[in-house]
Amino acid sequence: MNEQVIRFGPSQTLVGIVTQPAPALANPDLPAVVLLNAGLLHRVGPNRIYVQLARKLAGFGFTVLRFDFSGMGDSRPREDHLPYVQSAPAEAKDAMDWLTAHCGQKIFGVDGPLRRRWLLLSIGGSGRARSGCGRDQL
Repeated sequence: MNEQVIRFGPSQTLVGIVTQPAPALANPDLPAVVLLNAGLLHRVGPNRIYVQLARKLAGFGFTVLRFDFSGMGDSRPREDHLPYVQSAPAEAKDAMDWLTAHCGQKIFGVDGPLRRRWLLLSIGGSGRARSGCGRDQL
């Protein structure tokens, strides 16, 4: 397993941790997993559960990105002052774009509190993201 701190987004203001499986466990057929903030908590999640989850999933061959939305944790606030309901979907897309550019991932599993279904719907029908455990193809 390998963990790396990354900066991404148009102004490189978003901060995340990408957790990748050991080369022997890597499976390019698996979707990448994007873990979204738990409300006002930063990327470690409640009681560090996202840290544990990312490492466990990497042990099964998944690439996982957990990150802080703008203005939370280590990510700087947005300069355009876009409301959260608009900035969160854009930043989730930025996370997927980073994984595509740097890890070759094209299919994603996105999860967080309440499965953030509104967020996935806001991203649009790109077919790139699934909510929760893959029950909702978007």
